[in-house]
Amino acid sequence: NRRQWMTIALANLSAKNLNIKASAKNYPKDDDDIKLIIDGNIQKNEKEKSHKNWFWCGRILNGQEKEFNQELNLAKGLHYIEFWADRMPELKNIMLNIDLEKSYFKEKATVVWEQSVLREEPNQKSQALIEEINKGAQVNVIEKAVLGERPANEKGIFLLSDRWHKVEFQGKTGYIYCEALEIEGENKEEIKKLILNKAKELNEDDCLMSAIAKRESKLFPYAVSGVGAQGLFQLREIAILDVNEKFGKKFSNRLDIRQSIESGILYWQIVKKKYKNKENFLEKTLAAWNWGMGNVIADRPLNLNNLPEETQQFIKEVIEMNNECKTDANKSGKISISWLIGIIILAVVLFFAAYFLFFEKKEFLLSEKYRDYSIIKENDIDVDKDGKNEKIIIISNISIKHTFGDTKIVMIKKDGTFLVISEYGSELQWRKMGDFNNNGKTDIAALYGYGGSAGFGKLYLHEWSGKGFDLLFSKEDVENTAEFKDLDDDGIEEIVYNFYRTKWGEKQQEIYKWNGDRMVLHGNGVSK
Repeated sequence: NRRQWMTIALANLSAKNLNIKASAKNYPKDDDDIKLIIDGNIQKNEKEKSHKNWFWCGRILNGQEKEFNQELNLAKGLHYIEFWADRMPELKNIMLNIDLEKSYFKEKATVVWEQSVLREEPNQKSQALIEEINKGAQVNVIEKAVLGERPANEKGIFLLSDRWHKVEFQGKTGYIYCEALEIEGENKEEIKKLILNKAKELNEDDCLMSAIAKRESKLFPYAVSGVGAQGLFQLREIAILDVNEKFGKKFSNRLDIRQSIESGILYWQIVKKKYKNKENFLEKTLAAWNWGMGNVIADRPLNLNNLPEETQQFIKEVIEMNNECKTDANKSGKISISWLIGIIILAVVLFFAAYFLFFEKKEFLLSEKYRDYSIIKENDIDVDKDGKNEKIIIISNISIKHTFGDTKIVMIKKDGTFLVISEYGSELQWRKMGDFNNNGKTDIAALYGYGGSAGFGKLYLHEWSGKGFDLLFSKEDVENTAEFKDLDDDGIEEIVYNFYRTKWGEKQQEIYKWNGDRMVLHGNGVSK
């Protein structure tokens, strides 16, 4: 009944060829079928009138045997071969050709820094097992991309990743920071070829995909941002959920080169649907990729000068690299560029009303457009200081709509009506309520994040005016964090704000103080 039947798992193995023989019968009102999925990719049935996602279709075979024979050439690693069945098909034979030579021999990596250190644990403070390993030395890779501590360079700027490779060198086993090594087959030229080929296979602009990956990660497959964007295309986990849901994939490892490439290109297809046939299509799509789709309205004119500095640079550099790639391709005559046209515009559908909250024995009904939202948190607080509490709730639909969703902070008034205080197209990182500036009014602060591949967060500070919440302060930057602290012991809390002006740039810190009317920058801001 179209259920998963059996799975072959290849653990740390390399496979050359797969041969399967099976049969399926036809019945008056039904038929036998077998679906074959290899590493998340459904093997299609191209026969006319067949079930396209079922390689063995009883309606076509009518009891006859059909053979699947394909060169897989799967690299050493973890792979899955899945069989799904409808009714009672028969598997006659499965023959899998394992590449024992590749499977049994460890991968090699070359030291690309002038010098590297083999450490006992994956962090800079760990004991050095070998103090100096010179550039060009080869090591055996035991385990890739082990989570560790992110190193910083001599200027205090954090490096591209928090991952280390577990390796063997001169009889000792330890960890070397991932940027110091280049694993066989993972150099920038090989990675670029993989991106170009996969883009062509998926009918995407190969030069553009290569340019995005180059700007995002410098074509380094183990890049990890401070807010969890990973891999060549710097996707966050929520973007992978969108890709898996919309394309029927099972991507789970953003640091796997092939998964990272395919999921990145497929996510680009998701983003660009929103801006199809719109003015400044490319610039809008790139802005949405970097800044977050919730920030770029499809039908509004795009003023590049109003975008964050990081997003402006992202668009400029991607377009430049894209043009360079096309120029090189035209010179060599080896690359042909084609744009994918005709994708259906994505429509976000809002559903009907739901009862979800009780307050002072009253039942409140949210507007119909919030049917797909769920309550994350709720608090009672006397906002207007009249001795009776209002209810502050946080609602979100991100668990359902992923990168198309948003999170809102809402106040339920005593009469049952609700007021949206703040909203943003990312998860809520934290919220704080109180009287931060000690003026007798209720303040609500919230940090949302992190949107787009750059990891933009947004900080809001609202204050009760007697009729509603006024926005006192807001900041949006890359990988930003904030906290409220009374730094000078005057009873008024300052905002300690940390951020990056551009991704992979230098960390900045600013202090904002209350001047009796608004939050103002104290000093000129400092680098950290």
